[in-house]
Amino acid sequence: MIDIETLSTSRKAVVLSIGAVVFDPDTLRTGSQFYSTLRVQPQLDRGREITEDTLRFWISQPKEIFQQAFPAISKDPGLVLIDFNRFLTEETNGRPIVWGNGSLFDIGILENLFDDYSDATKLPWTFRDVMDLRTFQRFVGNGEKVTRSFSHHNALTDAIDQTAYILNCLRKKP
Repeated sequence: MIDIETLSTSRKAVVLSIGAVVFDPDTLRTGSQFYSTLRVQPQLDRGREITEDTLRFWISQPKEIFQQAFPAISKDPGLVLIDFNRFLTEETNGRPIVWGNGSLFDIGILENLFDDYSDATKLPWTFRDVMDLRTFQRFVGNGEKVTRSFSHHNALTDAIDQTAYILNCLRKKP
């Protein structure tokens, strides 16, 4: 399960953070986690976008959430993507099946970011291996919403909550 926080809703959005949780829908177990924050300026230098509406959204958040989104120290985006690629590849024996909250947002923006940093690393999944939580919610979870047990708008805690939702639905499945 992958979640990101961004500074726009476009495919070219600046990505603030990436969070991921490895899980196995067959055994209903979770595994390793990934979390990293990305520097903004290098992404702007590559043509990625910030929108005023999204920036206002972040400014209006409680101080703790804002500070998580904009930490004092963050990493070069190319290095984060190299680490993320390695994490996904190692944790899934080279075949990551990735889940995002929607069919276009998280995964689509990350695919575009990998394209922008193709000089550093390549996309570790194929189009066949992309799954969508919202479709799962509609057809398996009967439209039930994800329960937020942690701070909302943190990429890792959102990924943890979304993973818990899927596993809880599968546990209830006859």
